[in-house]
Amino acid sequence: FENDDTSGIEVNTTHDLTANVTDSSGAPLNQSVTFDSNNSVFSGSSSTTVQTGSDGNATATFTLPETVGTTKLTASVGSTTNTSNITTAAGAVDTLAFDSGTPSIAPGSTTTADVIIEDQFGNQNTSVSLSDTSVTATSGDTDIISVQSSGDFAGNNQPATFTLKGESAGSTSLNITSGDSRISSLNQTVNVVDPENGDLTLTAPHNIAQSSASAQNAVLITAQFKDTNDNDLGVNNENITFTRASGTAAELDPNST
Repeated sequence: FENDDTSGIEVNTTHDLTANVTDSSGAPLNQSVTFDSNNSVFSGSSSTTVQTGSDGNATATFTLPETVGTTKLTASVGSTTNTSNITTAAGAVDTLAFDSGTPSIAPGSTTTADVIIEDQFGNQNTSVSLSDTSVTATSGDTDIISVQSSGDFAGNNQPATFTLKGESAGSTSLNITSGDSRISSLNQTVNVVDPENGDLTLTAPHNIAQSSASAQNAVLITAQFKDTNDNDLGVNNENITFTRASGTAAELDPNST
């Protein structure tokens, strides 16, 4: 086969890869061809060897992974190698899903929930043309969680964003339904958790270099409430105090937010 790159091939689909081996005059050769991949696409293996037929062709069947990505395929005979790269795309639309995990909320607080469309393997499908872009969210118990505002897939754009409010501590179901009948609903239990029953984590995700070469670096420290399952907990209007526990090597910027 030729060295080339292909994109947009659906995940978890099966194809044939054929290598044609000839001599300098174009006559077919009887040779063993080794097919290799960066993924286990040849019946669960990343490599297979096939003997050419009378026409000089050796064909290997491969199945692309379930996860969107790039699969590299190589055919080798001796020192001669050809390579093809296949970039896969999500499969047919299957279900709604939260973009960043199931949201958690503190009583009296609001949070946003982003909803996307996935295939059966959990890959986001952004290319689908929807017959109906409406999305509806319904709380199983509005005394625990209320839906403050609704989103949709207007213009086939994702995500659809909903605003949820924690009314009181507890758990209830949140059912989100697409107007497109091809897409299964999302039904998930959402927790309203008092921050006192959760945790507060600190992270320093990156360094920020100052403009002056002689200046010290600044580290951005982020505090995030977590529920008992380590999910981000939406808490509004809660004052968090940062203090230096010990040492003198670092100073807190009183003007940072």
